[in-house]
Amino acid sequence: MNYVDGGEGTFALTVEPFVLGLVLLAALMHAAWNTILKTGGDGLLMLVLIKVPTMVIAVLVVAVVGLPSMASIPYAIGSAAGFTVYCFLLIWAYRVGDLNFIYPVARGSAPLGVALLSGLLLGEYLSGPGLGGILIISAGIAVLAYHPHTLARHIPDLLRAVSVGLCIAIYTLFDGVG
Repeated sequence: MNYVDGGEGTFALTVEPFVLGLVLLAALMHAAWNTILKTGGDGLLMLVLIKVPTMVIAVLVVAVVGLPSMASIPYAIGSAAGFTVYCFLLIWAYRVGDLNFIYPVARGSAPLGVALLSGLLLGEYLSGPGLGGILIISAGIAVLAYHPHTLARHIPDLLRAVSVGLCIAIYTLFDGVG
């Protein structure tokens, strides 16, 4: 991404088409593996089939670039623990909830979780516009989650999805600090 002078004190954000393509491909792949996890039957088996190739690739990358600094190991362990809890919560949430509810609420609540936890735990706070953006995203997710006629029925799914989002926020913080 680049900032380009738009003249008269304005700037425009530009994104290289290749980078945009990679971002969209990553989003598609992420949605696809979540759909497979939801519809594939045995959630744990599906997760293993999806994640084992990822671990093999990670081992190959480490073989090429080397191990990270020893100082980052506690953060990697914290991230792995958060990710493991996330995976089990996600399997549980998908077992009893709808993909079209769990997925957007879980993924959409994570940025708010990162913003809150980074302030509380790390003393790092978003700028006003950054916080405003997070609040707008969160409001959009709340609108998606709100069903006036079935709200009571969706509260357990909402709690499950937000729990998944909290785990995403936790492992994201470990990744960012480590």
